[in-house]
Amino acid sequence: MPKPSSDRKSLSPFWARFAKASAFVAVFLSAVPTYQQWFKSFQFNVPFRNVSEAENQDELWQENKDCYKQATPIQVKTSTNDALSVTVCPATGDILLDVQRAGGHQQITRWIGLQNIETTAVASGILSTTAFAAEAPIEIAQVPTVVLCQRFLGPGLLLRRVKFANGQCVDQQINTYSGLVVSTVPASCVPNC
Repeated sequence: MPKPSSDRKSLSPFWARFAKASAFVAVFLSAVPTYQQWFKSFQFNVPFRNVSEAENQDELWQENKDCYKQATPIQVKTSTNDALSVTVCPATGDILLDVQRAGGHQQITRWIGLQNIETTAVASGILSTTAFAAEAPIEIAQVPTVVLCQRFLGPGLLLRRVKFANGQCVDQQINTYSGLVVSTVPASCVPNC
């Protein structure tokens, strides 16, 4: 049996380390999309599984940023005293749904994209967000009757000035990824934000 050469012995550990390093790099790189989704989940303040829907909501807010100028919301009060406002954007056909559940739950503002209307992801996204939002209190138990103005404060944060049926106006800060109204403060009823 021939003896292996000394050159061959010195290459063998090199290739073994190279193979281990390559395997580590391959495993690390295959997990990059997961790391990105975890980062976005933290950044958007939404559950990991809702990152895609959060990005979709933000895109719909961007696409429909001037819809409030062209559309009039339809107000509905349910038999369980939940207040709803539905606005159909004439330019895109997308629907803005403002929900104020009875019992002081946090107001939810969500877009339903015309392209997504037949998918179950929209329905499950709204239901899971409603359940998630039900834990936080809110100061105003009504939905807007008129949107006076709105503008983006930064990525994922929209300022919206609304007027209620009682004549009061407030500025709402809305997380465009989750659809949650994160703050509500009294404001003057002037139509510029």
